Amino acid sequence: MANPPVEQIFIDKSLLNSRIYKNIVNNSSGSITEIDDYKSFIREIQNDIHQRFDKKTLLLYPEKGQFLHACPGSDGVVCCRYFVLDFGMNCPYDCQYCYLQTYSKIPILTIAGNIEELLIQLKNKILEFPDIHWRIGTGEYTDSLALDNLTGIGQILVEFFSLLPNATLELKTKSVEINSLLNLTHNGNTVISWSLNPDYIVNEVELHCSSLDQRFSAAKKVIESGYQVAFHFDPVFYYEQWEPDYKALVDRLFAEIPHNKIRWISLGTFRYSPGLKEKLRLRHPDEFITKSEMILASDNKFRYIAPKRAKMYKYLSGLILKHHPEMMLYLCMETQTTWKRVFSQNMAGPNHLDQAFEKRRLFLKNNF
Repeated sequence: MANPPVEQIFIDKSLLNSRIYKNIVNNSSGSITEIDDYKSFIREIQNDIHQRFDKKTLLLYPEKGQFLHACPGSDGVVCCRYFVLDFGMNCPYDCQYCYLQTYSKIPILTIAGNIEELLIQLKNKILEFPDIHWRIGTGEYTDSLALDNLTGIGQILVEFFSLLPNATLELKTKSVEINSLLNLTHNGNTVISWSLNPDYIVNEVELHCSSLDQRFSAAKKVIESGYQVAFHFDPVFYYEQWEPDYKALVDRLFAEIPHNKIRWISLGTFRYSPGLKEKLRLRHPDEFITKSEMILASDNKFRYIAPKRAKMYKYLSGLILKHHPEMMLYLCMETQTTWKRVFSQNMAGPNHLDQAFEKRRLFLKNNF
């Protein structure tokens, strides 16, 4: 499915010389309005009681803070040293489980237009620590590529990271906006990743997103252009047919994607913050994802009970490792106890996970 068109674009006047602004002018068919002060504009739409979330309106604003920060893991879970490059908030898709429904206070799409400052900050930080290999992703607060047909940020970042020997960029997406990336020099420093769920979940829950067929097709195209890919089974849902559905999905993944092109695979079960269920049911009264038995865990998120999560992870990890025993496979935002239940070993923490990521990177680099 093509992304819903952005119909209105508001641009802070301080960005009229920005590369992102020029890309938008060249690529957009929507109306473009210059504004004097983006902060006043945001306050105005936040105070409008009739304003609902608008996925067809985009604000280009100048970010004044830090673009790079550590991934915000939950309390009590095992984290890796993953960093998030924050260049926007919200996306044109409408996944029912999206945590931004309770996190984001801005009811429109936003993109930071001062990409030049972003690149300076990023280069300074990475070069400050040349002895570590950075893993940096852009899919925390927005889809990495959903608006790339307008902004061209993906191309800018791929070309930038191609010159950095000690960093890997992950572009995490549900989109198929990959055409502008296919002929770039990337030097193997960018991984393009997709979240995967069975067709049933994609069709019922991941509204306005690309289909599973389209995601696999896009993954094959970027592989042909020399990229490595990654996949996220996250969030995984428990429902009546979950086992055969996810088995078919794992089998399809390894039937269509060469294992030596996959950098990593993550697993994470559905979890949500208080307040999401109420917001979700106002818009989708017949939703089913929050109707399973769940508990409020120590990280203040509703989760499946720990034994059920472990059962799901053991089932999925068994399927994946049967296809490729050396796959870099990890649990996202899970506890030490769950790691031990699934893999029968303690996860020592960030250092342990970092070593596993680096081992996989070097293995693929040296052997394929």
